[in-house]
Amino acid sequence: MRPPYRVLLFLILGPAFALAVFASAPAAQPRRAVTFINAGTEPIYAIRIGHHAAETWSEDLLGPTSVVDVGEGQTLSVQLQDTCWYDVRFEYRGTPARELDNVDLCSATRVFLK
Repeated sequence: MRPPYRVLLFLILGPAFALAVFASAPAAQPRRAVTFINAGTEPIYAIRIGHHAAETWSEDLLGPTSVVDVGEGQTLSVQLQDTCWYDVRFEYRGTPARELDNVDLCSATRVFLK
């Protein structure tokens, strides 16, 4: 008994169609684990990445309840977009935020914030 024509067509074209759909979908942006180490003299209450020139910053990577105490580090999952080079902004309580410019987050495993 021969399978119906439609079944054969589906078996042949189905995988090719699925491959075409997945191949044309945008690739997921990579996430990296980076350890941010507080090398300063005050606790850090927020860490953001972005592009200084555009004055756009990510959400607080620490979240609303985390703090990086002096001398300690926090490993965070960083979502990379269109480049490897980011500015890192770290915020204290009661004193102005600081920025570390042009950090290569594609290759850095540890970033010292001071």
